[in-house]
Amino acid sequence: MNGMPTVLTRVISDLLVALAGGLIAQMIARWTELPDIVFFVLTGIILGPQGLHVFQLAPSTTVSDVVFTLGSLAMLYEGGRSIELAVMAKIWRGTLILATLGVLVTTAIMAVAIHFLLGQSWLVATLIAAVLASTDPATIIPLFQQVRLQARLAQLVQAESAFNDATSSALSLLLMAMVLGGPVHLAHAFGQFARLMVGGLLVGGISSYALNLLLSQRRYRRLVLDSLEHPVIISLAIVLISYLMAVWLGASGFMAAFTAGVVTGNAEALGVGIPGSHGVAHENYLFTNATVIRMLIFILLGSQVNFLAVWHLLLPGLAVMVVFLFLSRPATVFLCLPLDFGGRWTLRELAFVSWVRETGVMPAALAGMFAALGVPGAATLSSLVFLAVLLTIIVQGASTGWWARRLRLSQ
Repeated sequence: MNGMPTVLTRVISDLLVALAGGLIAQMIARWTELPDIVFFVLTGIILGPQGLHVFQLAPSTTVSDVVFTLGSLAMLYEGGRSIELAVMAKIWRGTLILATLGVLVTTAIMAVAIHFLLGQSWLVATLIAAVLASTDPATIIPLFQQVRLQARLAQLVQAESAFNDATSSALSLLLMAMVLGGPVHLAHAFGQFARLMVGGLLVGGISSYALNLLLSQRRYRRLVLDSLEHPVIISLAIVLISYLMAVWLGASGFMAAFTAGVVTGNAEALGVGIPGSHGVAHENYLFTNATVIRMLIFILLGSQVNFLAVWHLLLPGLAVMVVFLFLSRPATVFLCLPLDFGGRWTLRELAFVSWVRETGVMPAALAGMFAALGVPGAATLSSLVFLAVLLTIIVQGASTGWWARRLRLSQ
């Protein structure tokens, strides 16, 4: 009993330090006009055990695990909300191909690179590659608010980044189970992956629609939406109910959270929107929640970076990143997107999509989750995610506007 207040006080102190450091990082990001997650990671490094040692939330703690898991759900839900069904109706084939087959192509290419360059076993290399295959809506969406692109091209990249988060997370969790539990037959693995994806899609869509439909009815609206605090509970309920139902049914809770976000984000078009000021409060809550979650995830990631491990694999790790940026992404786009025959994607559009693939929240959250669970290869994964976040955001993110203008795709 005497130890409990000390542990609780330490956790609360760590969270307060993280929030204070995150606010300063946001101010610097606005001043420099660079993505805030770079400064969140640097803040974690400065405050963490290898810096000032004032923030030391270990990756194996329950709090850290909860932050990464809930953060993944929140980001997937927010990514789903960014999808506009009206635009998606025109580009859904290309998006679906990139977010499914594209993830598998990227995973295969990166698994080969990680196996031969870093000496990881094939299974662990494939697990690490699957985590890296995800792009980041939390980084891309703010970026496209500054870079004005043609509508269908911007929506394609945003939608792919949201959809492939769910695909990558489901594939990563399946591979994690294989790493921890021994060999799995290929046919069984593909069947389980399909069940995770399709089941999560159905559960998330049905549960989110049902909850939004319930709250769109006048008699229930008066009962539930009595004050502006309730949209917070509604958002949490939609995400958590979708996640728990999917897990209970043996489907992907992460895919369910994403699909729930798609339904909620298009609730008005589906005739089940939350009306008036309650809808505004709902939006404000989601924006604040997403900001805090991103802040905590990347500060935690930065604090847990093992510089000895990063230094140990720096040269081969950079070689892996060269494959990541200049081979796997272009190969994925040029192999997969032309399969959308009706999209008629031009060479300039393919070249642009090949360069836009920032790494962010989901790989960071999965890396933290795997570190907490003691998954083999977690240290290598954390180091590669650290390099990928910095390189993709600094190199690709900073040049996206220039590349769009160069290809004459900006408006």
